[in-house]
Amino acid sequence: MSNRTLLALRRFTEPRAVNNRSKPEVWQSIFMPVAGYILLYVLLFRPVLFSTNLLAPGDAWLQSVPAFHCPPTLWSQMLFGGFPVFADPQVQTWYPLQYLFKFMPGGWNCYVLAAFALSASFAHGCVYSITRSTTGAIVGGITYGMSGFLISNLCHTPMIHAAMFAPLLIWSITELKKSSRPIWFTILCAAVACGLLAGHPQTSVYSLYLSAAYACLCAFELTSRRAQFLSTCSTAFIFGCGIASIQLLPSLELSLFGERTKLPYHVFVSFSLPPISTVSLVFPHLFGGPAGSPFGSYFGPLNLQTTSGYFGFVPFMLAVLALASQRQARVWFWAVVTVIALALTFGDACPLSRLAYLVPGYGHFRCPTRHFLEVSLAISILAGFGVVAIQRHQATLAQVMTALGAGFLAAMTALVALFCNAHFLQAQASQHVGGKFDPILWNNPAIDLALIILLLSACSFLLAWRFANSKTTMALLITILILDLGSFAAFSAWRYDHPDSTQLQLPASLRDLRNEVIDSSQRMLSVRGIAGSTEELPPNTSRLWGVPSAGGYTPLVFLRHIRLMSIAAGGWLFKPLGSNSIWPDLMSVRFVIAPNQASSFDFIIDHLKSDHRHFNLAHRIGDALVFENMRAMPRAWLVHKVQSLGTTEVLHILQSGIASDGSFFDPHKQALVEEPCPFQQNTPGNEASDRIEIVRTNDNEQQLITNSTSTAFLVRSDIDYPGWHATIDGKPAAIYQTDYLLQGVVVPPGRRLVSFSFRPTSLLLGTILSVCSIIALGLFCIILSRRSTTRFGSVGLIQGF
Repeated sequence: MSNRTLLALRRFTEPRAVNNRSKPEVWQSIFMPVAGYILLYVLLFRPVLFSTNLLAPGDAWLQSVPAFHCPPTLWSQMLFGGFPVFADPQVQTWYPLQYLFKFMPGGWNCYVLAAFALSASFAHGCVYSITRSTTGAIVGGITYGMSGFLISNLCHTPMIHAAMFAPLLIWSITELKKSSRPIWFTILCAAVACGLLAGHPQTSVYSLYLSAAYACLCAFELTSRRAQFLSTCSTAFIFGCGIASIQLLPSLELSLFGERTKLPYHVFVSFSLPPISTVSLVFPHLFGGPAGSPFGSYFGPLNLQTTSGYFGFVPFMLAVLALASQRQARVWFWAVVTVIALALTFGDACPLSRLAYLVPGYGHFRCPTRHFLEVSLAISILAGFGVVAIQRHQATLAQVMTALGAGFLAAMTALVALFCNAHFLQAQASQHVGGKFDPILWNNPAIDLALIILLLSACSFLLAWRFANSKTTMALLITILILDLGSFAAFSAWRYDHPDSTQLQLPASLRDLRNEVIDSSQRMLSVRGIAGSTEELPPNTSRLWGVPSAGGYTPLVFLRHIRLMSIAAGGWLFKPLGSNSIWPDLMSVRFVIAPNQASSFDFIIDHLKSDHRHFNLAHRIGDALVFENMRAMPRAWLVHKVQSLGTTEVLHILQSGIASDGSFFDPHKQALVEEPCPFQQNTPGNEASDRIEIVRTNDNEQQLITNSTSTAFLVRSDIDYPGWHATIDGKPAAIYQTDYLLQGVVVPPGRRLVSFSFRPTSLLLGTILSVCSIIALGLFCIILSRRSTTRFGSVGLIQGF
């Protein structure tokens, strides 16, 4: 290796004295802010952290906790009759941060806490890098880390982890604008890759579009090396996406089998922010809160997590002050980001959504209210600029009064809107929770609390401006900011919905049922899906407890599942199990579990109770009824008749139970395939002597021994998906998509060893591309280091804090 290459490697791996700072200065610059944010969130979440409970409300318990605690695997037999969990981004199979906490005691709560602490820390560094103000960085870090968007989406663990990297992207681009140093190029690549691996593609796409726009602004501000800067950022984005290919390619393949390949426009704008809900940006508790909240149960137009975008009075007034006093292009850039992102949250009520729907990659997502991500980050940065305006005495009294007036105007406008819509809100409250809405100030604690915080925020804001050089007034401003955002965070869902860690283990009352399902190598199905009680074994909690289920909970549910089984993304049935329904039998559903009490699923339960030839009430477990499927098929069987039909015909036969010749379709004797199959129907023989023995089975492979007197067709009750390979006595065999969802293989007569193994090509290609991208990143950093004209330690990583 040449001396020049060795020198470049040494400069990259061993930078010269970082800003010549002493150890106390390093502690103060980096570790103190991070430790401070950790302490802040420990104090906020202490009711859960210092107990046996989990920070896992809603979907976090139903979806993320099982994924976190289950061993890593490519394929899971516990969901949907087989599912490629490695390809589901929300499982976070390849997310590095997950493995830092996965195997430690109390790892889940630390994992969630890390998302908030790092979000605030990255926002802190981002704001400092842009404004060079420590106080501004603290305000920005708290504003973003405790924003309503992050706090309310604690139930969506992949989302808060993906949102964590948005400020790091902006921070990295800001530093690369100053000079193209390999360390920041690497950090930008890592932020892109980790954001994509964190498991929420929508949040990652929004972050990437925002950072791309910001990179264009930075290029515009440069007087030289614009092309070099843009090419460096573009290369970092490409490398970051390449590193994440180990997740991106399998996820893309999985999405092709779902219903989200391209969402219709009406689905794209679903869960938009109703105009009346904008008052929650001023009065965050106005529509109530989670069950148990002192503000009553939520009765707003959408769910609470969707509409929460609260960012506080102090950041709002500081942002207005920044706009009134600053004339920098980047200040107005973040103002434009705020306006556009907030407009997009309204969905179809804003004409801009029609144009946004056409943007590549953007039209694959619904729930426009998730644009509160950009709103929260933009307000955080603008608040930092507002602090700078105060500290540098750039704000006049008139500008300060303008900012104060904007805060009070927002509150008064919201109050007027409440009075004008009092009848509508009363109807909403009466319809949803049987409660009462009162717009009178002293009768509504949600309004009273917000107005008190507004007054405190205004006083601290004025004092901070009047005594700009006083650390006491700045500390008071930060304290009021924490109180403001904390008044929302302290009464969010995590406070009232926190499952006990003992629930990680299967309840004793369900152990016999699980053993019975496992011993028979069959499955169960919960009628109400994730809406079911513990006794109903809701997915994906059933996976955590080791109970195979024909249902599951994921946005990427197979479209064929929905069409054949009438199972929604939440795992619940939306059609009754008719007398001629074949699919429960084909999916080896041994038990169907339903609630005993009245519910919206009574039309399904009534049929289960009446169809005695198909379903028999076998157990009562608590409030759950367990029906045994008397026609459930084993996990594999042999047939001697195969018919090739079109997809629509196969679906119709399996839904109606009537074969193409008008007779009753018997899956024990016949299989349906959708492509030409070389299987020739044999003359009737001693089919009763056919035998199948399952020799070995796990998530990613299965071995069976078949014994038949003539050529037979083996049907395996596992979902057909790209990546499954079959061999018969060690020789490759073709797999046919059978009975709409399952796998089938032609088996010669005699005793045969049939092996199935899951080796997805998408994972292989993704791994190769990821490894190549990492190697290319290293080579590019060496080249970048050799070409760098600035000293490594001139404006180092530490100064970001």
